[in-house]
Amino acid sequence: KEGRKWLDYLSKRYNGSLYEPDLNMGWDDDIEINDNKTESNNHTEDDDSDDDEKSNETLIREKFNRAKAAGQVVSIMNTTAANTTASTSMRSTFQTISSSVTAMRGGSNTRQLEERKGVVIMETSPMISYDATLMVLNEETEKFVVPSSETSNSRKVKVSLYPFAQGGIRNVYRMQMMNEKVPKVAKESRKHVLYRERLGFHIESAKCQTVATRYTKAFNKDMKKCESFTQHGLKHTPKIKMLKSSVIRLKDASSPGGYRYLAVEDEMKLKQGAKYEKWNSNNGYVNQNPSNLLQCQVAQAFSHFSYEKSDGQEMVVDIQGSGYIYTDPQVHSMSKEFGRADRGTSGFKDFFKTHKCNFICKALNLKDRSCESVAVVKREE
Repeated sequence: KEGRKWLDYLSKRYNGSLYEPDLNMGWDDDIEINDNKTESNNHTEDDDSDDDEKSNETLIREKFNRAKAAGQVVSIMNTTAANTTASTSMRSTFQTISSSVTAMRGGSNTRQLEERKGVVIMETSPMISYDATLMVLNEETEKFVVPSSETSNSRKVKVSLYPFAQGGIRNVYRMQMMNEKVPKVAKESRKHVLYRERLGFHIESAKCQTVATRYTKAFNKDMKKCESFTQHGLKHTPKIKMLKSSVIRLKDASSPGGYRYLAVEDEMKLKQGAKYEKWNSNNGYVNQNPSNLLQCQVAQAFSHFSYEKSDGQEMVVDIQGSGYIYTDPQVHSMSKEFGRADRGTSGFKDFFKTHKCNFICKALNLKDRSCESVAVVKREE
């Protein structure tokens, strides 16, 4: 079924059936026949009554014979002079499809992205002005689009020449949007990304953020119901927040296609004495020396909560930020639909190998999946 849509596309592109004499594809009873009137000038309304009594196999063979008689059948192995051009074009098309499918499946030959060259981490660097456009994610199509209320290149922004920070997969730049007082940070991949995949990286991040925000709200709701926090000396129930980001398209002649795409969010203002911390990661890492133990416990409980809340289908990890304000989350999923850093069941296992259920996990009635309970996770997969 996966290959059929490609064969259908090729058949339409080359105006006929595909034929390879050494490849026996067989016939599927559920193939839908959609003959165009142009395929056979002899097809009349009288022929329709006969077609009703013919099998799908017969109809397919007749369609092939009509296409062959019209000279519309091309063998991808035929290298005669008459068919050289079409054959070469078809082989090229098949090679492209094969490469694309291999990449989507994450095979051993998946392209390895290269680190951006010339990147220097600097706390302060010159600010460069750009014309910019706000883009939003259409959740139905999972594509970034310019909203109807936005005029292309109407915004004026300044972005630092060099990033002031760097994470595992992102470079972080300072940004100032004209006529806005709140400073921003802009993020892009640390790796070189092909132009045709320029927005894919941000789509993955936006999907992670959307899912993480949903679990954040559910976590806060359930935390409010807990009554056992006072016995642990807590005056207030911790409430977590996930920063919201958008994508800005910069008009930049030096970038492929003339545009550069950055994920933008409000700069995280650190309270006095606070610092930016990473409490866990997507590979089982847990901060063993946090500046605030409770904040780390909340982050760990939140990751555990997301797994239980999704019935073992998803888990929010890579919890980082300041206090209870988080940014740049990653999601592990059974479907592995959240990008390269989504490690699926391997990510679940690695988290629980190092996780120790704390009093918040217990207050939320989460199943005890501390280190020794990894086998339970395996059985549930």
